[in-house]
Amino acid sequence: MRDTDLMQLALGLIPPWMVKACAFDADKRRLDIEIDFARGGRFPCPQCGTADCPVHDTAMQEWRHLDFFQHQAFLHARTPRVVCPDCGVKQIAVPWARAGVGAAVTQHRTDPRLGPRLLELLASGCDAAGALAGTVASTSHARWRQLAVTGRAGPPSAWSGALVEPGGAAEIVNDDHAVVGNVLVGPAVGDAVSAGFCRSPGELAERLVAALEAGAAAGGERYPLRSAALLVVADQPFPLVDLRVDAHADPVAELRRLWGLYRPQVNDFVCRALDPEVLP
Repeated sequence: MRDTDLMQLALGLIPPWMVKACAFDADKRRLDIEIDFARGGRFPCPQCGTADCPVHDTAMQEWRHLDFFQHQAFLHARTPRVVCPDCGVKQIAVPWARAGVGAAVTQHRTDPRLGPRLLELLASGCDAAGALAGTVASTSHARWRQLAVTGRAGPPSAWSGALVEPGGAAEIVNDDHAVVGNVLVGPAVGDAVSAGFCRSPGELAERLVAALEAGAAAGGERYPLRSAALLVVADQPFPLVDLRVDAHADPVAELRRLWGLYRPQVNDFVCRALDPEVLP
């Protein structure tokens, strides 16, 4: 297998995206991966979903990736803007941070690079346990991290490093969900979150809000909670639900209020993106 094919598989890229070249500098302990798209490649509009939009222009970007066997790794790509007949010129999102693969969380001395890495490994064919094991092995500070990941199929997986204080931590893995937490008043908060999720009827977003409410009722964190978020993805390249509350005295209650307002409109917003003519 060529090095470019191997890297394309590891990154979970699908056409028109491809790994064009790899350059390894042993002296500098650095790996550079050049990503490109096929000549004449077309992309869906990121706003309305219209397929086969032509490329308007591109801009080179560089991303610092996770270390590759203790070598610094960097991604380089031409990121295109497309011309949509309805929305005009729009910037597309890069595919190594996309919906439809699974969900991941990274917290406790958070390294934001680990979430995309977990999703990359899921997209490459790993199950949740394999994606988690590969991510933990590839970071030099795993003992500080707390991670959880779930794929489209199979059970989720979770990890709490040795420096995550066990007295204030929770790590629960069930068949259809995982709970991780730190700086909690006690591990029982995690149990309450899991129980709240299991006993709540309805769609996924409703069950997630109910789980947060159960955790807050059980004592929540040691420090005043200031933020809460709800993110659900489905079968489109944009979130089905994406709500967030920051710097609020009661963020879980405010998230419940926002979800109550948005819940009746979820399908309408999807229709507006995919087929706006069906709405009045």
